[in-house]
Amino acid sequence: MGSAGLTIENGRITGIDPLGGSSKGPFVIPSFIDAHCHFSWTGLQAISLDLSGVSSSDGMLEALAAESAALPAGLILRAEKMEEISWEVPIFPSLSSLDAVTGDRPTFIRRVCGHMILVNSAMMNLLPAESPGLDRSSGLIREGIALKIDRLFPPDPETLRRAFISAEKTALSAGVTAVGTFEPIFTLAALRETPLHIALAAGVIADDPAELEEVLSSDRTPIPRLLGLKTFLDGSIGAGTAALSGTYTDGSSAMPVMSDEELTHTIRTASDLGMATLVHAIGGRALDMLDRVCRTLRETSPAALSPGIRIEHAEELLGDWPGSWDATVHSFCMQPNFVNRWQMEDGLYQQMMGSKASRSLNPFASVLAGEFRLGFGSDGMPFGPLHGLAGATSHPDPVQRLDIGTALHAYTLGAADICGFMELATPLRNGRTADLAFLSESPFEIGSWEETELLATMVAGVTVFKDQEVLDVRSGSGN
Repeated sequence: MGSAGLTIENGRITGIDPLGGSSKGPFVIPSFIDAHCHFSWTGLQAISLDLSGVSSSDGMLEALAAESAALPAGLILRAEKMEEISWEVPIFPSLSSLDAVTGDRPTFIRRVCGHMILVNSAMMNLLPAESPGLDRSSGLIREGIALKIDRLFPPDPETLRRAFISAEKTALSAGVTAVGTFEPIFTLAALRETPLHIALAAGVIADDPAELEEVLSSDRTPIPRLLGLKTFLDGSIGAGTAALSGTYTDGSSAMPVMSDEELTHTIRTASDLGMATLVHAIGGRALDMLDRVCRTLRETSPAALSPGIRIEHAEELLGDWPGSWDATVHSFCMQPNFVNRWQMEDGLYQQMMGSKASRSLNPFASVLAGEFRLGFGSDGMPFGPLHGLAGATSHPDPVQRLDIGTALHAYTLGAADICGFMELATPLRNGRTADLAFLSESPFEIGSWEETELLATMVAGVTVFKDQEVLDVRSGSGN
């Protein structure tokens, strides 16, 4: 990687000429890989009501009233990226206040983390009688049915198509040419039918193994590759549902949402289908459970672990580190943008957990020191590797900070590796697929990521995003 003149033929690099002198841009690197995102949700957020700029409960109600008035009759009002912790007064509106501005239009408002939803009465009336996590007096849903809202009320195929195109535009404009995405089964057919430049590998969110088995046995592969079976052990720190080893600052606590027996069954089910298990585990209690279950399986049924276990997030990992984690079985996908957004001084994590407990979250360097495979992803909060890389290199705990090259590897070759994009998991060299990102300047030269900008993105030798005329690429006739 580095500033270079490139020759590309038939979508592959055929020549690299390093440039002498200053490394002022463009600086050429392998394209970024986002190993953990929600591709369809990223697109749906872009075409739904965006609440990220709202600073109060009243401001949210005003935005909902305007959106409800503008929407055609019969449509559900979908609002995204609510983050009440950043409001002037972090108090949700009452159910009666929400009903007053939305009327009989079904409305749901999803917190930025996706683990909490606020619904009005009209939406509540459409939910099943048994809706885990729903407080019918307030309209708040934590976990439970909140994680299934898109499966219960799936967007129509045309809306999904628009969402995929929007999500691809977001990815390519960030230098990302491949993603590991987590999808409910209903989006797979729509993904298959939508032509995209970006490469996809999906972790499937499925409650019914028989339904998943039917997809896997289909004559038509749903998407190019399947990452594995996704399951949740806990929620999020912002929603107060991550199963932390201690308590939150308000004295509350959360437990894993599965038992040891249920997690064991999930891992066995995935293994029987020939799939890895992708485990969302943020808090120490959830991570301890996973460690304990895997230790028991290794002693009693080691074959169940052979497809691998990929741990998503692993934020409060150090409580019992290194436990019995096994680098031949376990890999980690972590989110450095969470550090930049929530882990710094006076941030969300400190407010929710206290300074000492929050400082040790996201231990990137410890994972790598244990010789585990590590890839970075964004979880879409926000989507964009440059924001995340700044978090990886400026971690509040100096022991966990990564140098620029190590952080870059985790968001390119390392992320490609844990997603199975093996063609993209190799350094730039002759014969490699020309998936490239062009940066404004070398982060090695300036010593940080904060001033770096993405100038262009290339997929198999084709420029799919260009901010300005920057490319010094000589293409053969086959390009």
